[in-house]
Amino acid sequence: MKLSRLSPLVLALALSAPSAFAQGEKGDKGAAAAAASAASAEPAPAKEEQGALSFEEVDRMIAAAVDSNGETQKKAIDSLSRLGQDAVPALAKKLHELRKERQGGVFAAVKLVKEANGGKTAPEGGDLVDGLLKVQKTDGGGYKATLAIALVYRTLAKIGTTPALRPVVQSANYHDGALRPEVTRMVKALGEKAVPALISLRRSDQDLRRWAMVTLESMGKRVPGDAVQTQSGELLADVLRAYAEVHENDSVGVILSFVNTDRALVRQAARESLLQFGNDAVWKTREAYTNLTGKAPGEGWTAEQTAKELFSAYDRARLDEVYTVLDEGLARWNEGKVDEALAAFDKVLARQPLIDRKVEMVPAYLKRGDELVEKNDLPNALAFYRKAARLEGQNPRAPKIQAEIAYLEGKELQTRGIADTEPFRRALTLDPGHPRARLELDRLEAASEDKSDHTRRYAAAGAILALGVMGIFLFGGKSPRSRKRSLEGSV
Repeated sequence: MKLSRLSPLVLALALSAPSAFAQGEKGDKGAAAAAASAASAEPAPAKEEQGALSFEEVDRMIAAAVDSNGETQKKAIDSLSRLGQDAVPALAKKLHELRKERQGGVFAAVKLVKEANGGKTAPEGGDLVDGLLKVQKTDGGGYKATLAIALVYRTLAKIGTTPALRPVVQSANYHDGALRPEVTRMVKALGEKAVPALISLRRSDQDLRRWAMVTLESMGKRVPGDAVQTQSGELLADVLRAYAEVHENDSVGVILSFVNTDRALVRQAARESLLQFGNDAVWKTREAYTNLTGKAPGEGWTAEQTAKELFSAYDRARLDEVYTVLDEGLARWNEGKVDEALAAFDKVLARQPLIDRKVEMVPAYLKRGDELVEKNDLPNALAFYRKAARLEGQNPRAPKIQAEIAYLEGKELQTRGIADTEPFRRALTLDPGHPRARLELDRLEAASEDKSDHTRRYAAAGAILALGVMGIFLFGGKSPRSRKRSLEGSV
């Protein structure tokens, strides 16, 4: 069954809930299975988002790179390399359309590259684009289509986000697998960035799923516990969402371990992912709730309610710990131990940046800022004042803190030889009683007036000198009679 013949509703069901087909009437089971298989084997191109680069624009850019040569081609390829996340939907659509090209032509172009590079799809340190440009075959076969595909690959790999890499791994079976070696090379070069996209293939056709599993295993990322080993919070969030998307039940325990992490992005992704598992995660969720609270969940709680009650219990426990650290920091502040207080406050803000009692930490950061000003360490002083300003928000001390920041910005400019009155004027607007800003502004304005007076005096002296020189040219070395004639002539 062709993808173009499936209705949008069938496609949506096939992609998001394959199990729903199995529950239909007996007569529909075969059609449902075929629809699910076709949808997974031939994923629909990504829809263009509002504000994204249009398909027509991307298509023109690729055509310019494929149909030209020399310096013109180099500039066109360079323009593609500067595309960002907003071009991903159009690039994915272009890649999907290019699968319609003749398989034999693409296979022949890739074979040419392999022959020129010792059996590899890319020269050393390069990619398929470099390999194709090296052989420079421009006849009507599959060369141009293959170059277009390779350019899309390169652009998506450079963007490097999970949405950008998904169409790349989904195309590993295009053209009877001719491109799989290049996709495999790219994925391994990208490393952990490609892990969420590879996980998303768990519900694809058997051949593509097997390739993804082998590739993940070669990267040491086959099981959920290994796949989540990354320092990137954004990438970890994508991994958790990918497991939820393919409904990998073995990942529930791993996802549960992140629902109370200090990293807000990961915590949110873990909670959304856990909710997607529904009843498949309910027993592990109930167990986690009991272990945390010491009491069993309510008898009539649904899977969703159990999960949300667990999240609330975690939030209460986490905030209790944060408030304990905050109180310890405030105690150290009251004892005059600024370093220990700031260390505690930094821990609080790392775990809960939007904590409701954040204004209580402002005096310590202002104190450290003042100490650094006395040491003439203006860049670090500014950092502490800006942190204090963020914590203060719109509270009463905000204008005075902002005024001090403006004053220090002006002083910091002076250390670089820039005498600008604007920061000091801004400081006085925010805090009219700021004595140092007033003193500095008066000094700069007085210096400016002195400079203007000097300029005027030099200008007057220059004018007198010019008149004197003119007089010498007019009268110097002439007899009285000649000077008289010169004067009469000038009159």
